[in-house]
This record gives sequence, structure tokens and C-alpha cells, in this order.
Amino acid sequence: MRIGTIGVVPLIGALVFMLALGCSSDGSDAPGTPSSAPQSSATPTPQVDDSSGEMVVTLHISTPAGDRQTGTAVLTSIGDTTNIEINVAPPALEAQPMHIHFGNCSEIGSIFEGLENVILGHSSTTLEVPMDRITVSGMLINIHASFDDFPTSTGCVEMPVLTS
Repeated sequence: MRIGTIGVVPLIGALVFMLALGCSSDGSDAPGTPSSAPQSSATPTPQVDDSSGEMVVTLHISTPAGDRQTGTAVLTSIGDTTNIEINVAPPALEAQPMHIHFGNCSEIGSIFEGLENVILGHSSTTLEVPMDRITVSGMLINIHASFDDFPTSTGCVEMPVLTS
């Protein structure tokens, strides 16, 4: 049987319609299937994963002003060291100093440990400090606006208290 050009157009239209029906969601995603709603990689609740033998903690970076930088801090415990990966947006055009401080995001205290500067929204630091020394009450990661505007915080996250 031969289908002419006129017969192909409705056939393609019907196939597209059936595919669209098969891909649509009724808003109730089944367990184990990806949600059709946009998902944020950051979460306000710390996410802890120790399934690989290393503890990995993902934190949500925000700012009290709400109009600065948001993103994630991923802390990975590797023996007696802690790797800290920072990703924030929007990225600043100049280097941003960053530290672990004592205190909380409302009252930032003295510096406990310096971290690598945030460059274009990213930083990676390996500290010779075990994670259990920085995941205690009264510790935070603070991102400063710049070296010239050091007092201004553009992103902050308080460390969770982790128990073994």
C-alpha cells in the first residue's frame, strides 16, 4: 500500500499527538520516576549521604537580604580532611573572599578558617580539618562581596550539627 503526501501529514499528526499523551503528567509523579516539575539542586535542609564510605553534606547558601547569591556548599569528609565545593549564582566579576566563621548568619563572628576565594561563582578548598570540627553549632560559611567590600556578606550558610 502506498501512502501519498496527503495521507502522511495526518499520520504524523496522530503520532505526535499520541506521543504527547504518553509523555504528559497528571501532576502525581509515580515513585521512582523523575518529576516533571523543576527541581532545585540546593535545599534548605542539609542532605547527608554516607553510602560511599565518605560523608557528603550538601547545604543551601542564601543571604538574609535575599538579593545576593544563592547556591550550594558540598562538604566531603575524606579521613582527616574536608573538601568544600561552593557554587553560587549570580557569579561576581571579581574574586570574593570566603571563610568559615564562628557565629550565625545574623551575627557573623571571627574567622575560624580561610577558604579559597570564590571566582566566577565557584570555589574548591581542601582543609586539613576533619568535618566533625566544622559541623558544630555556631559555625558558618560566609562569602564576602569583595576585598574592597569585605563587611558585606553576599552568601551565608550555617553548619549543621552532625552526630555520628
